[in-house]
Amino acid sequence: MDPYPAFLVSPRYDILAWNRAHAALQGDYSTIPRRYRNVLRLAFTQPAWRERIVDHGDIAHIVARFRAAMADHVGESAWVELVEELRAVSPEFAEIWDRHDVAGGTSHLKRFIHPELGLIRLNATSLTLADRPGVRLVAMTPADDQARAALIRLSELGPRQVDWNFPESADGLEQPVAAAAH
Repeated sequence: MDPYPAFLVSPRYDILAWNRAHAALQGDYSTIPRRYRNVLRLAFTQPAWRERIVDHGDIAHIVARFRAAMADHVGESAWVELVEELRAVSPEFAEIWDRHDVAGGTSHLKRFIHPELGLIRLNATSLTLADRPGVRLVAMTPADDQARAALIRLSELGPRQVDWNFPESADGLEQPVAAAAH
């Protein structure tokens, strides 16, 4: 899908695969231990990831979608532990979680700020994969000519190196799954 950013996400928002364009936009996930490759963890613990997102209402929407998906996973330890972890480290997550909002999937405009390219407006579409229940492909296409030019430039820049701030060392890193998403 390059130069269009795309990634695969589980119902729990674990990032399963991504393409080069998404790594150029949000950061290279291959440098993160697998357990931290989760949209919610990134949104609430990694300022370097979150600062890219212009509309912070998008973050509340992700939490509401996660809550809706959790209805199918009530009591599963991985889900419960993620909520407990995020409540402990992020008062903002706790406040949003305590609203009890639920939401379904929608296609919508997402705005990102890139340090070199400025504002990038993308149409995000989420597609459920028939052969992997709950797994979604999130694909982003340019919303305007400026975004189209920015995506071409992003593909030239390549994956963005980020100073992630996770408690674990880089041990346990594996080969990027990004190659599978190209």
